Amino acid sequence: MIPSKSIRTNAMAIICQTTLLATVVATGSGCTEEPSETTCPDGTVCPASFWCHEDRNGDYSCVVETCGNGLADPLEECDNGDNNSDSAPDACRTNCELPSCGDAIVDTGETCDDGNDIEDDACPSGYQGSCQVATCGDGYIQTGVEECDDGNDNVQDDCPSGPTGTCVPAVCGDGFIQLGVEVCDCGLDANNLPPGCTGINNDAAPAPCAADCTEP
Repeated sequence: MIPSKSIRTNAMAIICQTTLLATVVATGSGCTEEPSETTCPDGTVCPASFWCHEDRNGDYSCVVETCGNGLADPLEECDNGDNNSDSAPDACRTNCELPSCGDAIVDTGETCDDGNDIEDDACPSGYQGSCQVATCGDGYIQTGVEECDDGNDNVQDDCPSGPTGTCVPAVCGDGFIQLGVEVCDCGLDANNLPPGCTGINNDAAPAPCAADCTEP
């Protein structure tokens, strides 16, 4: 693998010198054309016998065509030869990289992998994703479902998150006592009262917590 942005090689080309042009014409011999180059999407130019390789950061480099020979070269993460696969779980990929979150294959330890490198959908995947089904408390704000997610499993801060959290910014009446801000909070849902609450927040005696989350 040659991590260069512009690579040329003349190793496989016979270069005709201008001064020998007359001899070439006279003898009928010709020049061997330089093998065609490959230009990667980011502009990196790879010579013949090399192919464009995109790493997990989206950077391109030129790789010698040895991936798939069954030998892990110094710049290859793995190489299992014919067993390299882009569809089999836990297999060495055909670009000689180890399976990873974001490769669209659900490998051991993953519960999902949609391969779209998006971290705010139902399956946070990609280089910094988790490849675990999105839940409140995983630290990723799921678009259209959550308004916040600090990933600390604390329901008493400004973003109640975790298995019993809502991942909605804390407000008086949500049933979570925000430490340093509220004294009490029994919520507004009589059918889902927090432990220790006998009724919802209200200012009528004998309410357990006032409507503004202060002691009644």
